[in-house]
Amino acid sequence: MALAIGLAIILSGTAVGTLLVVSRVGESMRREAIEKNRLIARTMANDISTFLDAYSASLRLLGNPAFRNQHGVDGVARDFPAFDSVFTVDTAGFVEYASERSKERLFDVSMRDFFRETTGVEGVYLSSTFIGEGSYSPTAVLAASSAHGLAVGYLNLAQLSVFVMSLPVYGGETVAVVDRLGYYVAHSDHQRVKQRESVATEDWFMLASDPVSQESSSWLMVDRPSGETELVCWAPVNSDSGWTVMVVSPSSRVFAVADYFASALLMTFALTGVFVFSVVAYILWAFDRDIRSLRAHTTAIAAGNYDANLGYNGFADLRPLADDFGKAVQAIQEREEQLKDNRHRLESLLDFMPVPVISIAPDNSIAVYNKAMTELVGWTIDEVRDVEGWWRRVYPDQEYRNTVQEHWHGYLSHLRADGERLPSFEGRLACKDGSTKAVIGDASIIGNDTVATFTNVSAARESEARMAANLAEKEVLLKEIHHRVKNNLQLIVSLLTLDANAPGGNAAIFADSIDRIRVMATIHELLYESRNFARIDLAEYIGTIVEWILSSYAYGARNPRLKLELEPIHLDIDAAVPCGLIINELFTNAIKYAFDENTREPEIFTGATLSPDGFVTLCIADNGKGLPESIDPERVDSLGLQLIVSLTAQLHGEWRISREGGTTWTIRFPHKDTAAALEHEPT
Repeated sequence: MALAIGLAIILSGTAVGTLLVVSRVGESMRREAIEKNRLIARTMANDISTFLDAYSASLRLLGNPAFRNQHGVDGVARDFPAFDSVFTVDTAGFVEYASERSKERLFDVSMRDFFRETTGVEGVYLSSTFIGEGSYSPTAVLAASSAHGLAVGYLNLAQLSVFVMSLPVYGGETVAVVDRLGYYVAHSDHQRVKQRESVATEDWFMLASDPVSQESSSWLMVDRPSGETELVCWAPVNSDSGWTVMVVSPSSRVFAVADYFASALLMTFALTGVFVFSVVAYILWAFDRDIRSLRAHTTAIAAGNYDANLGYNGFADLRPLADDFGKAVQAIQEREEQLKDNRHRLESLLDFMPVPVISIAPDNSIAVYNKAMTELVGWTIDEVRDVEGWWRRVYPDQEYRNTVQEHWHGYLSHLRADGERLPSFEGRLACKDGSTKAVIGDASIIGNDTVATFTNVSAARESEARMAANLAEKEVLLKEIHHRVKNNLQLIVSLLTLDANAPGGNAAIFADSIDRIRVMATIHELLYESRNFARIDLAEYIGTIVEWILSSYAYGARNPRLKLELEPIHLDIDAAVPCGLIINELFTNAIKYAFDENTREPEIFTGATLSPDGFVTLCIADNGKGLPESIDPERVDSLGLQLIVSLTAQLHGEWRISREGGTTWTIRFPHKDTAAALEHEPT
C-alpha cells in the first residue's frame, strides 16, 4: 500500500512538473513568435515614418518665401518621385504654383478637405487614401501649412505596396499598411488596395485606434469566418499620420514548434502514466480485496454475529486494523450488556414514576407505557398495543381525534426543527370506564423516541369551576349591597329634603349635609354599575360630582364655565370617599362664594393627575374674588374647611392654598401602594 501511495505521489509530481514545463516552454515560444511579428511591424512603421517625414520636410521647405516659387515646386516634384503633383495654395485657397504634371494650376481648392482642415493650423496634414483619377493608384494628400498658405503634394502609394511585397518575411506572414479609416494603403496583395477593402470593423483595429489601448496592446488573436485563427500584430506609423502597420500570421504556423514540443512532452508523460497507473491499479485492487474482507467481518459484527472468525492474510498495513476488530467485538459486547441493564433500570424507574408517561419509537410502536398511564386512562399496554390503538381508545370522537393529531403533528415538527421547548398543551382523554379526564401534556424528543407526559387536572378544573360560580355569586351579593347602600343614602337624602322643605324648616341648614350624603351615594352607585368592586375611576367620579353640583347651583348669567383635566386614576373606596367629599366642599364653596357681579367670564378648573413617584394631585381653582387673607382653614370655625383639612390628613396628604388671581386649592396625597408604604415607615 505504501508503494502504491509512493507511485501515485511520483506520478502526480511528474504530471504537475510536465504540465508546468509544457506550459512554460510553450508560453516562451509563443512570446518569441509574437515578439518577432511585433518587431517586423515596428521596423516597417519606422521605415514608413521616415518616408513620410522626408516628404513632409520637402513640403515644409516650400513654406519658405525663398523656395515658394515655380522653380521650388518643380524641384520638389522632381526630387521626390512619389509625388504625382506638387503645388502651393495661398491663404484664400487659390493655387499659386503647380508642378508640370499637376492639373490644379490656378484652381480654387478652398472647399477641399485638406484646405479646410489645415487653414490656420501649423503642421503636416495627411488625408485618408483614395484612388487617383489619372493614376488609378492609392493616393493620399500630404499638406504642410505655413504663414503664407499651404504646400500640397499628392502621394502615389503604389510603390509602397511594391515595397511591402518585396519584404523578406519567412513563415507566411502578411504585411499591410492601413490608414486612419481602416482602408489598405499598401498590401502584399495589391488587389485589396485597389478594391478599397477595410479593416475598420475588426477588433484589433478598434484597439489600435483607441489611445488608451495603444500603450498596453499591440497584438491580438483573431478568429476568422473560415474557422482559422490568426495572430495580428500592429505598430502605429506615427502619431500624426494615423497609419498602422499590421503583420498577420496563421496561428497554426506561428505556434507550430511550440505545439509540437508540447505534444511530444505530453505523449512521453502519457506513456509513463500508463505504466505507473497499471502498477497502482494492481496494488489498489489487492488493497480493495483486503478492505472487502474487513468490511464483511464488520457487517457480521453489526448483525450481532460476534463469533465470526477473521482470517486475515493481506497487506501488513492493515494488520493492526484486523487485530483491533477482536478488541472492538469484546468492547461492543460489554457495552450492549451495559445498555440492556441501563434500559431495564430506566423502564423500571419510569414504571414506578407517579407521572403518566408514554414513549413512541420511530416505527410508531409504544416503547414505554408505565403504570401511572394505566391508572390514568384504565387501558393497559396490551389493550392499546400500538399508536393507532392509543388514538382510537383515548380519542374515540373522530373529529376531536383529527384536531388533536393535527396539533401533535405541528407540535412535534416544531420540536424537531428548532429543539425549543414549547408551552404545555391541555386536552381531554377518554378512559376505559367511560369517564373523561382533563390533562395537561408535555412532549420532548429523546434520541429517536417521542416521549409524552400527562398531568391529571380534572380535580383542579372542577375546583376552578366551583370557585368561578362562588365568585359570580359574591359579585351579585356585592352589587346588591352597593345598590342597597345607595338606596338607603338616597332615602336619607329624601328625608332630609322633606325636613328642609317643611313649613318653618331651614333649607340652608340641611343643604350641605344632603350634598355630602349624595357624594357618598354616588360612589356606591358607580361601584354598583362597575365590574370592579374594589376600585373606582377618579376621573369619572369627579366628573359626576362637579357636573351635578354645577347643575344644582345655577345662578343665571353668573354661571361659571367648567374646565376639567382629569387623568384616569383608580382609587379604592377608602380613598375615593374623602376625595369626593373634598371636591364637594371646594367646588361648592367656589360656586357659592367665589364670584360676584365684578367677575368677568367666571371659570372653575378641576384637575387630577398621578405623578411618576406615586402621588395623586387634586387641583380646584377659580378666577373669582379670592379667599380673604383673614381666613385660615386650620383655625376657622367653618365645618366645610375643617372637613377639608381633616380629610386631607386622613389621606396622609398635604394641602396648599393660593389666593392670587382667585383661589387655588392643591391637595396632594399618596396613591394606595405609596400610602401603604408610608403607614409602615417609623415615625
